[in-house]
Amino acid sequence: MSLRRTSSLDVFYRGLTIGVLSVGLGWLGGCSNADKTAEAGGKPDQSDQLAAAVEAEAAAPAKPFDLTLPAPPSIEPEQIQPRAGAALQRAAMTLDQVVAGLTPPDYLQTAGPPQPETDPEADPAEPPAAALKAYVLGRTAFREGNRWEAITQLEQARRLDPNAPEILRLLGSIYFSYGNEVKGAQRLTEAVRLDREDGQSLFLLGRFAFKKSDWDEAIYTLARSAEFDGDQLDPAIEYLRPYYLGQALLQRGYDAAAVESLTRYLSLPENFTRISTLVRELALLDRQRGRVHMQTGDALCRLGLFDRALEYFHAASGDELIEASELTPRRVYCLLAMHRPRAAQQTLIDQLRDAGESSASLELAPYVADHIDNRKQFVKLLRDLYEQTDRPSSLILATAQLAEPAEAQRLLTDHLAARPRDMVVYRRLVDRLVEKNRDKLAALMVKLVSDQPREAADYVAEVLKRDNIDTAALLKQVDALPSNQRDTAAAWYVRGALHEREGKIEIAASDYDKAASLDRGFLTPQVATIDLQIRLGRFDKALELLDKVENPDDPDIRFTRARVLGEKEDLDGSLKIIEDLLQQDPRNIRYRLFKSQLQIAAKDFDEAERTLWSVLDIDPTNEPTYTLLFDLYENNPRTDNTQWIRLMKQVQHEIPASRIARLKMAEWYAANRQYDRAEQNLRDLLRENPGDVLALRTIVQLFNETDRLGEAETLLNETLEQRPDDLAPLILLEQIAIKQGTLDQFYPRKEAYYLRQKESAEQQMALADLYFRWDKKDKAVEALEKALAMKPDLEPKRRMSLAVLYRQLEQYDKAQQQIDLALKAGPEKPADLYYIKALIYHSMDKPDLGEKALLNALKADPDHAPSNNDLGYLWGDEGRNLEQALTMTQKAVASEPENGAYLDSLGWVLYKLGRFEDSRRRLEEARTKPQGNDPVILDHLGDALWRANQKPRALQLWNDALNLARQADPKQRPETVELIDSLSGKVSAAGANREPAIAPVPGEKPPDPTK
Repeated sequence: MSLRRTSSLDVFYRGLTIGVLSVGLGWLGGCSNADKTAEAGGKPDQSDQLAAAVEAEAAAPAKPFDLTLPAPPSIEPEQIQPRAGAALQRAAMTLDQVVAGLTPPDYLQTAGPPQPETDPEADPAEPPAAALKAYVLGRTAFREGNRWEAITQLEQARRLDPNAPEILRLLGSIYFSYGNEVKGAQRLTEAVRLDREDGQSLFLLGRFAFKKSDWDEAIYTLARSAEFDGDQLDPAIEYLRPYYLGQALLQRGYDAAAVESLTRYLSLPENFTRISTLVRELALLDRQRGRVHMQTGDALCRLGLFDRALEYFHAASGDELIEASELTPRRVYCLLAMHRPRAAQQTLIDQLRDAGESSASLELAPYVADHIDNRKQFVKLLRDLYEQTDRPSSLILATAQLAEPAEAQRLLTDHLAARPRDMVVYRRLVDRLVEKNRDKLAALMVKLVSDQPREAADYVAEVLKRDNIDTAALLKQVDALPSNQRDTAAAWYVRGALHEREGKIEIAASDYDKAASLDRGFLTPQVATIDLQIRLGRFDKALELLDKVENPDDPDIRFTRARVLGEKEDLDGSLKIIEDLLQQDPRNIRYRLFKSQLQIAAKDFDEAERTLWSVLDIDPTNEPTYTLLFDLYENNPRTDNTQWIRLMKQVQHEIPASRIARLKMAEWYAANRQYDRAEQNLRDLLRENPGDVLALRTIVQLFNETDRLGEAETLLNETLEQRPDDLAPLILLEQIAIKQGTLDQFYPRKEAYYLRQKESAEQQMALADLYFRWDKKDKAVEALEKALAMKPDLEPKRRMSLAVLYRQLEQYDKAQQQIDLALKAGPEKPADLYYIKALIYHSMDKPDLGEKALLNALKADPDHAPSNNDLGYLWGDEGRNLEQALTMTQKAVASEPENGAYLDSLGWVLYKLGRFEDSRRRLEEARTKPQGNDPVILDHLGDALWRANQKPRALQLWNDALNLARQADPKQRPETVELIDSLSGKVSAAGANREPAIAPVPGEKPPDPTK
């Protein structure tokens, strides 16, 4: 088979065997900086010297390329290192050679028209003219935008004339244009079997194969479609085809053929004479041109053609969607392979100036230093440039990477002395001290907190976020400081933060108070004390402390007050403070983000959306805002899909290399069944950050969807080997164990995890919960007792958790004791505690006391949803206080409209009120919600349907409810025991055409079960 192709690759393939290639790269970015002048103490300007060296280097005779150079640390070796052996032979194959070795897909192997389908409504004597008429009507309907009419008419035409390729072609194209690609591929396959020269159908089938990740079929079909370009073909196909073909070739390792195809795609014109669906698709793909330039450069590197690769990397650098941190390592790699070390140094320095302290650029410094002749001269160059410019953190960080440890520490410390707010350099200095010189860490923190008190929280948090920090050792270091440092407000603040990290809350609060008393203008310890009260749920105490602050108008203090009011659910009061703060500082992103969270809490999703978009108007690259917006769109059922798509486009445009953009792209690939691409994105994210919980969760979900639980288990086990103290992969592994029924094998592993953790009350409570689920009740009780002994002054929330565990262990007296102690402490939200108390009484079969506890909960909080639901259901089921019960259950549903149990309660109260149609509607709604397939809900709905004279359906639901009730664990659902008897009676009576004993309403005479 001969494919129509360009012949421009003749010279290209010769390059694979030539040892010396000409190099004329005067365009190199940053290669000429002659306009820069010296800025420091009469030293010669290093920029001028380097630029001159780069020019001289470019003019020197070319040398054979270095094909053994290792890849830069930020790039996987297989992405750019030259191939060898069989892999190189495969990579160098022409497109003709590739296609000749592939097996054609079925629709290009078999001949003959498909067998016509039998249509019972069709008249076998109907003439072909009817097919033509239906075809014309279908085509007209499609042009007028009437999709369903077009499909209906064309399917009719196909049945009447199944051997007409034009009907199948149009029908398949319509299915494709409206997103039903499976159906579209089916029709186009039939069309191609009838007409092998149908270029547009072949293209669509090749693109469909590409989306299924069937690379060989995509390559063959797309290449074959190029033989049949005609005047009627959509002009966009001329550029879409080489894009998809090139991408498929890359996937299979055919680099030379991929370069040829992608180069054709990159010749895309600026405008097309007509607009079509494919032209619009091409416009979207046009945003990938920078990425395609980079892919092409990578392929050329793998072929050993570094000079040509450099041209493509240079072309990609003009694309704003490509991060310099991706391109600079590639350009440096090519230059070093071409023996141009000065140009490589210049490229790195330009990157450091422009992109700052990105990890990729900093990793390049030692890489360049390791592959040039004079490392010391390079270090001196970086240091001189640092001093001659405005001393950017990026240059001092790069210099420190190459300096000896003591010198590196001095460089970073000197920089911080001049720029104490440079948190990037501080972070690197902390890294070095943690690794090499921990005894200096506390002194550094105290000094910086003293010099920059408003940044105190950031200085301390940067140290404490590390898992391997020994707080006890740091406390000793603080106490060992000279007296003029040891007894300062800064030192007491650091002590407080260290004690808080150890869980010694009361000591931490005392330390913070001491710091504040020594310096009343030092707000950070005062805010820290208030934060402690917020975390403990003591919001009134937090407000009391705020009232004592000497400068209450300070923005940080006012913002803290807004946070406290938000926790107290005084959303209006909190929002008013934030609005006032925004009046003074309208571009403050922290205020705007908090405002959006208040609006979400108030369920004002439209306003929250507007607030978040206003943040992106200020800073289009703010990643946390994109994360909040995605959460808002994905969790708000009223969200239009177009809003999500708009956000997706923006995040891919503004911060395409960010974590959130790549994560959402992976989710998009997975949703479109492009599992290979999704998995690759997620693995890249995890390679960069093994602790990325969302990426880990998403890839495990992908494995689950593709029935690859074994691979998920392997990945999680590998992650746990690297991060044995990371709880996230352990939780995901537990979900897999549940699916595979291997919890007994999993529980010892989780126990080992908890036993490795520092012993604390929280650790013991977690162990107790594990032992309870493991059915080791004695060990669960032992762990609970140990937790109480370690922390007898538990805060109310912890006592509530403890009470829940005691209830599960059927130790009801101890459960009540914990609730009573929690209530005695005067919690901010006693309703939750009273509710748990009601559950305890319910488990003890003391309904009167349980009802009293629910009334106390509603007295504390009339809007408490669980209490409203439970008491409303109780009263409704017993047929008393029905109007009050209706109000209560309506409140519960208004609070959680997606809660199927609450909807069931409301429906059941309506039933007891005799409002059977309203009851049926609510119960039908309850059944559609998560966990709505519940025997109690189905039983209630069956009764309501029987009342509505829908008896067969009622009987079916009672049968379903009976089966579910029999499957339930009586220990977990004791109410199912009576329910089984009740349902059995209903099913038996209804099946025998007798009146079943459905639930009565107040004042109604119960049915006679004998009739």
